Amino acid sequence: MLLLKEENIMKNFKYKESPIFRFLLFLYSFELFFFIIVYLYVHITNRTYIPSNYILVMLLPALSALFATNSVFPYNKANTFFTFFTFYFILIFLYTIFSLFFPYNNKLIFKTLVVLGSLISLYILFTLPDKNRKHTGLTDDISIREILKYTICFIFLFSLMVRLEFFCDYFATHDLTQLTIPLANWNRLPELILTFLLTYILYWGEEYGWGYYLFPLLTQKYGIYKSIIFLGIIKIFFHLPLDYYLNPNTIPFALFFTRSLIIFSSNIYDCWIYKRTSTIWIAVILHYFNNNLLDLWQLTDKSLSFSTPLAAFCYTVIFGSFIFSKTFRE
Repeated sequence: MLLLKEENIMKNFKYKESPIFRFLLFLYSFELFFFIIVYLYVHITNRTYIPSNYILVMLLPALSALFATNSVFPYNKANTFFTFFTFYFILIFLYTIFSLFFPYNNKLIFKTLVVLGSLISLYILFTLPDKNRKHTGLTDDISIREILKYTICFIFLFSLMVRLEFFCDYFATHDLTQLTIPLANWNRLPELILTFLLTYILYWGEEYGWGYYLFPLLTQKYGIYKSIIFLGIIKIFFHLPLDYYLNPNTIPFALFFTRSLIIFSSNIYDCWIYKRTSTIWIAVILHYFNNNLLDLWQLTDKSLSFSTPLAAFCYTVIFGSFIFSKTFRE
């Protein structure tokens, strides 16, 4: 079931202007503005150091959804969670600009801001009336069994994909140690779970925009398969500036191709999750694990970590194959 019923969105719109257009206009306008700032920072100061604050952009899809619906859904304005999120985004943005000019020892400060934002927003979320949470996609009406089901499934698929990645690393480097990298240190799994609670707002920031808001609108207008393609392309261009922040001197075509293939394949699996679940929170949890599970493996200096086309092909085989799921044909 879609995270947000399309008809519930569309019947509330009072403007002729496309909500998809409003979302994309805000998303890419802000990202372009921030990209220009970082570009000038790199080329004027001749510094290659980019603060970790680039993940500010992870909050942008949710803010874009709020921008597109702010004048349409009156309960968004009165929702203290969204009010806090908006001011929190502004705070992080101002601090990010500040850290570009004073880039020393800001990583600890930024992590502190992320933790505080996650904890305060969780408190606000749990104090909201159930009606407010349901109307705005924040409902926690989900069983632990369902969470475990999809989380365990994803961890299994991710572990299989990582093992294939090690084989790819071996063929690329001819380093036999890539074939004998120890299995994941599962003792750190509780640490990952705790870290999720302290940083969830970043992953919610993306998934609220992609899965709760944009995907249902695209599906209603273009159908399921075209929506998957369009959303995949939107995510690729959304992540392109993030690749620049990590590689400010150049973005090799091989890296762009690899990242694009991985993002597109991941989007197929994401859409499968959007269709099969009735809450945003499972997608948020899986997004977090997708970004952090690799830390459980003891990588070597020659581990390429999904930066080769062959590795991207393995990722596509595992997660892109969900395009053939009957879930999309129902």
